[in-house]
Amino acid sequence: MRSLIMLLVLNGTLYAQNTSPESLAALPATPVRTYTPLKNSAIQRVTLLPTGFNDAVFDNKPLMDSIRSGVIMQIDFAYTQYASSDKFNQEKLNLQRFLQLYRVLPEAFNNPAVTWRLFEQTAALDADSAKNCFHGFVIVWRPPVSDAITSYEMSSLESVFGYDPKTGKVCVGCKRAIIKVEKMTPTGKVPTYDTIWVRSEGPRKYNFGRDTVIFSVMKRNKQWKNMQIVCDVTGSMSPYTGQLLMWYYLNSKNTSVNQFVFFNDGNTEPDINKEVGNTGGIYLTQTGQFETVLRSMFQAMQNGNGGDTPENNLEAVSMVAHADTTAPIIMIADNWATPRDTAMVRNIGRPIHIILCGAQYGINTVYLDIARETGGSVHTMDQDLTDFAKLNEGDIVTIGTKKYVITNGKFVLLTSL
Repeated sequence: MRSLIMLLVLNGTLYAQNTSPESLAALPATPVRTYTPLKNSAIQRVTLLPTGFNDAVFDNKPLMDSIRSGVIMQIDFAYTQYASSDKFNQEKLNLQRFLQLYRVLPEAFNNPAVTWRLFEQTAALDADSAKNCFHGFVIVWRPPVSDAITSYEMSSLESVFGYDPKTGKVCVGCKRAIIKVEKMTPTGKVPTYDTIWVRSEGPRKYNFGRDTVIFSVMKRNKQWKNMQIVCDVTGSMSPYTGQLLMWYYLNSKNTSVNQFVFFNDGNTEPDINKEVGNTGGIYLTQTGQFETVLRSMFQAMQNGNGGDTPENNLEAVSMVAHADTTAPIIMIADNWATPRDTAMVRNIGRPIHIILCGAQYGINTVYLDIARETGGSVHTMDQDLTDFAKLNEGDIVTIGTKKYVITNGKFVLLTSL
């Protein structure tokens, strides 16, 4: 279902987000009986910083360096409603805990994209049961990309599509099988083993995670024809590139796609040498055989995993911006990676329709700015946000449960106080 941008009047009850320890500790908490920390997944890590029932001390400080090397997406804070004394000051203890977190991880407070959630647990009725509840912080973060992550993601996609890198052939719906082959040597026959793809008995099920944004957006926007799809294939994007490949495999016989552009932010170029507009790592392929598109994507993935977090989105878009000016440009972007080359947006000259991957914790406002400047749109799992060109200074956009206001020409996240 298409959702239109909601414009609200700035009436003084909403303010630019204040992420100081004092303001965060004062946010209202959601009552729950007990809080269960999140768990690790294929694309995110969860680090627990537990405190005691009645203190503000946690011991996982050495893990902070690992978290700093990645991208912090969400931080949960949980405590119990139960107090062992009428004189106990819960607000004061909560503030001490937030101040302690600020001392060891100030980066979290300086990033307005981080989602903060507070939970007050109500099930505990005495000190013993309260001590068994979780108290402290739960940090959800995405680790930095690496060769190991890229190798794992490519292996996962190979399994999904039955791709044989030796032959370049695809066998969707197949599974790996090991066969024994006798190889003749000067001393006689020697048994060797090889892996082949064979047809499965019945349909296979594919799990691309809960965020099926590619499937959802493409299903809602069938008006897009002859698309020029520009897709980020750097680390942690495999759940979304997998969706894109599966969608194209099921729809490759129609003419909805004109061209694919895959980018990896400079192949293996050291981050220090990357130049705006000349970063490289861009792979173009005309649509046609599914195998051709798959091989192009895999080549882009194999030749570079992105390095640092900023990426060359607009450089990749510029490769097709002046080709077919009637075709819609669809950018499939990593919500948690800000383009390094936003200065190039003024040279695109065409609307960019942005599908945001991993936006369940909030929107990277840079992509809202790109959509507004190009007269494009932004698409999430549940919403299609259009008419950006009609927005003016002070207008507010509601996306999911969050609001963003245009201030000095740029989108800024808001929160209720």
